[in-house]
Amino acid sequence: LAATGTPPTRGVRFTVSAPGGLVVRADPARLRQLVGNLLDNAARHSPAGGVVAVLAAGGAATWTLAVTDSGPGVPTADRDRVFERFGTLVHADGSTTGSATGSVTGGGTGGGTGLGLAIARWVAELHGGTVRFTDPLDGASGARVVVELPVSPSGAPRVAQGPPVPRSAPAAAAPDPEPVVVPSILSPIFGSFWPEDGVPARRDLVLASAAVGVLAGVLLPFRAPGLAMFLMLLAATGTVAYAARHRREPFTLACLAGCALLCLPVVLLDAAWISTLCWLAGGALALVGVTRGRSVPSFVLAGVSWPLASLRGLPWFGRSLQGLAGRGHAPGLLRTVVWSALALVVFGALFASADALVASWLGAIVPDWEVDTFVLRAFLSAAVFGLVLAAAYLALNPPRTRAADLPEPTPVRHRYEWLAPVLLVDAVLALFLVAQAAVVFGGHDYLERTTGLTYAEYVHQGFGQLTVATALTLLVVWAASRKASRTTPGDRLALRASLGVLCLMTLVVVASALYRMDLYQEAYGFTRLRLLVDVFEGWLGLVVLLVLVAGLRLDGRWLPRVAVLTGAAALAGLAVLNPDAWIARHNLDRYEATGKVDLPYLGSLSADAVPELLRLSGPDLACARPRGWSSDDDWLAWNLGRERARDALGAEELRAPAPLACPVD
Repeated sequence: LAATGTPPTRGVRFTVSAPGGLVVRADPARLRQLVGNLLDNAARHSPAGGVVAVLAAGGAATWTLAVTDSGPGVPTADRDRVFERFGTLVHADGSTTGSATGSVTGGGTGGGTGLGLAIARWVAELHGGTVRFTDPLDGASGARVVVELPVSPSGAPRVAQGPPVPRSAPAAAAPDPEPVVVPSILSPIFGSFWPEDGVPARRDLVLASAAVGVLAGVLLPFRAPGLAMFLMLLAATGTVAYAARHRREPFTLACLAGCALLCLPVVLLDAAWISTLCWLAGGALALVGVTRGRSVPSFVLAGVSWPLASLRGLPWFGRSLQGLAGRGHAPGLLRTVVWSALALVVFGALFASADALVASWLGAIVPDWEVDTFVLRAFLSAAVFGLVLAAAYLALNPPRTRAADLPEPTPVRHRYEWLAPVLLVDAVLALFLVAQAAVVFGGHDYLERTTGLTYAEYVHQGFGQLTVATALTLLVVWAASRKASRTTPGDRLALRASLGVLCLMTLVVVASALYRMDLYQEAYGFTRLRLLVDVFEGWLGLVVLLVLVAGLRLDGRWLPRVAVLTGAAALAGLAVLNPDAWIARHNLDRYEATGKVDLPYLGSLSADAVPELLRLSGPDLACARPRGWSSDDDWLAWNLGRERARDALGAEELRAPAPLACPVD
């Protein structure tokens, strides 16, 4: 404490608890400045003779420092404002909390500059961390501020702008000679939600995004999805990962790796519906990862922030363009581009005219530059460049998506206020389970006599409702867990018992829904939509199981992130299943068993289904012929699904169906 320059204030005592082997990498002067400002702020707002508790804890990737005073505390609504420059909060007792202390020199914490907590936030962000006020532990009073920093900050600190400097302070008070960047007109619009202090110009990101755009414009038009599209998606993912400020954090790393894996179906499968779902989900997963979302609202805000990044990043883009041209280097850069392009054209033309194989390779790469195709390629290049650049800026300077997190819940006063609705839902689910038992033991005759429905009609009628009921049950569990008090052992037992029973019965509902869909598909055939909702319902069941585990632990902070990752894994698992081939195989098995099949629907499947469809012959094979896929891909449009289809066909030719010769189930 003495090293921070923080003297005792009005007899305030400091208690310190820290692990003995905690060693971290940081700028010592800056870290001393951060700790000193926090301790001084806590001491000033504690009563005479009060206690300030300092608690440090270390982890594998991050470490935390919590400072708790014994003062009046900070209201939830004002916890972010106190970190703003000159932002203060006046308490009822006349004291103030906020950036009312702290100088910008050394580690001192002299008062009156209005920048103490603003400097603390600035230092934390330089090290790739955060600082925020949270509720005191165990219901204690006072203010609790928590700093979370990486054990080993990745790369160099973010230093594009100096620390907050008071208007009245002389220039010599600043510790560094770095110029202060004039805030852009966008700063008041985005405010503390999305600040841009300290974001350096990155011409490498602009060039990388432009390269991805050019790659898309040159390779994608007039080609079926395949290797070229995979390379473009992988390059975009790599650019975002390279830009990510927190790319070494486990969750961010897992999301970026998941995004890269979800690009693979584009080159492995011909089914555009599943490959499109995969790369869209991969993009959403990357956004969640680079913004470090922790709740469903923060996930949604991460998605909304992507288009907003094209506006928020305009000042950064302007600075990066200036860095790209450089001072006095623009002519040299232009000459380099011109001479390089000229050398490529001349030597490329010479070797293409001298060697037929080289000519064929260049012909596959060099696009057609007619006017109409050039406009299309230019538009696609610009669009992809903008999307990738916005995502890169979002990764480099992520917004504070935790602002979307719901405030800490206020438990209801009486237990029955949340328990009664939960018990009613339990009763309704119990009634459903009794009905299922009656169907099982009563048989099909009892069902038809009672409801007038066949069993196939009965199972089809209820699947959608059961899926909605599963989702609504998760909503009930979430609402009850927020409103239930956990103060006494009786409160915790009631919460675990009522919601645990609800989750267990919901798992039975999920099993019933999946069983109904299985019977319905056996009766009416297998389709893409039915398979997709099967996977979705199964994922909902997994989420219910995770909720049950969280309820037993009474800690669900980890749940949203795990749910997102398992959802992405479920979609990847569906792609691994090769859904079009799976649908064709099971429909043909059903055809052999029952003689019922929808051959035109099988013909609407992708080339992935061709090896299975060759089990048919004659008119059946002609009716089920695949349509809408190309058998003449170049190497940039190579796709494993279409390659397997060509290998399976060999000399076999799928002819057009004879008129009115195709039965429909």
